[in-house]
Amino acid sequence: MRQAAPIFPPSKSLNRHPATRSFGGSALTLLLILTCLLLFSACKGGREAQRPNLSALYGERATAALPQLKIYHISADSTRIYAQTYEEGQKSILLLSDQASGSRVDSLLINTRQSTSTIHFPINATYQLQHSGIYTSSVRSESYLQKSSRLTENDFLIRHADDQSICFNNYITEGESINISCARADVARYKVYFYSAKNELPPPTFLPKKAPRPPRLSDADSTFVHPVNKSLQLSNNGRYYIEAIKQDDQALGGICLLSMPNGFPKLTKATDLIDALRYTTRLEEFAALIEAKDTKSAVDDLWLKRAGSTHRGRVLIKEYYGRVQRANQFFSTFKPGWQSDRGLVFIIYGQPNEVYHYPDREVWNYQARRDISSLRFVFAKVPNELTSASYLLSRDPFYEDSWHRAVYEWRKGVISNLSKQ
Repeated sequence: MRQAAPIFPPSKSLNRHPATRSFGGSALTLLLILTCLLLFSACKGGREAQRPNLSALYGERATAALPQLKIYHISADSTRIYAQTYEEGQKSILLLSDQASGSRVDSLLINTRQSTSTIHFPINATYQLQHSGIYTSSVRSESYLQKSSRLTENDFLIRHADDQSICFNNYITEGESINISCARADVARYKVYFYSAKNELPPPTFLPKKAPRPPRLSDADSTFVHPVNKSLQLSNNGRYYIEAIKQDDQALGGICLLSMPNGFPKLTKATDLIDALRYTTRLEEFAALIEAKDTKSAVDDLWLKRAGSTHRGRVLIKEYYGRVQRANQFFSTFKPGWQSDRGLVFIIYGQPNEVYHYPDREVWNYQARRDISSLRFVFAKVPNELTSASYLLSRDPFYEDSWHRAVYEWRKGVISNLSKQ
């Protein structure tokens, strides 16, 4: 029997309306507080007014608006960019700038279903990539690429073994075989670390305790050596870290891939649908779902109880699991996106009104709505042994009230931040 995940603390303030609270203090104190808040808001706005708002990047139509990109470092001074569009006639432009000097390095027009371009990219440099659709300019992306002597995910090219098509995501269907390419000529073999699938849920946004420790190479359930230039089958559900090894056993770095059930990033198994409900269920509710003989009916009954009607239940299910699917699509790194800090916030609060990318962090802003005040979440980019693209939320007790209210809305069948395209 599966064990229930750690309980999320029940709300201490759900039955207390903000208007009933006693604030106390003098009018002067309140005025000073409001002044400080306004000054902070002005400073924040000044910093971010210079940056593009990338919120649409996490919208329902984002994947159809921008082509997928795969970055592959082919030498110490050159990098290849592969692009794949979803629709015929889709066009976008990619601008590359040197972060240190701010000067434009290159620009690429992507106007075919599949395209490949090679750019000059020296080692130890950091480039800023700005990607924008020509006909859908509201959807744009901005990211930062670093090139160092240690190999990362951008130093490997993964192809599906059956048709040799490029894998643009970091997840593969369980049981599928892949071909691995690495431009480094001194790679003698690969060492593969396997970690079985586990639910590693992050704590709520307000808990001061740290998020679960990221996996280390020493935590692997099994390891094996795989030869270069031979297909590798990802036989089991979980994560695989593929490390490049030199002839003298020196480790050069590697890439992390998720081996997921068919249909991912969408959840299709009833047990997975239950697991994703842990953010909005009490411990006893979650345990009952796990022990139910007919898990699908148990999940449907839970949503029907929350919604009050079949039609409303369908709306809730579509919204909730739509957020889970997009979290998997956008935020999967060394674990499924819905289990990440960004996935947690995205599922509970919905698509942010503002998203800003920086080299070392990502900032999400939510406008005030209903009984939830405006919110600002900062996710620090914290590389670990398996990936350079891990983001951790800066948790704060300030978020407690908004967390409980947002969860309470889900439990009462209310969607106050419906997904937008």
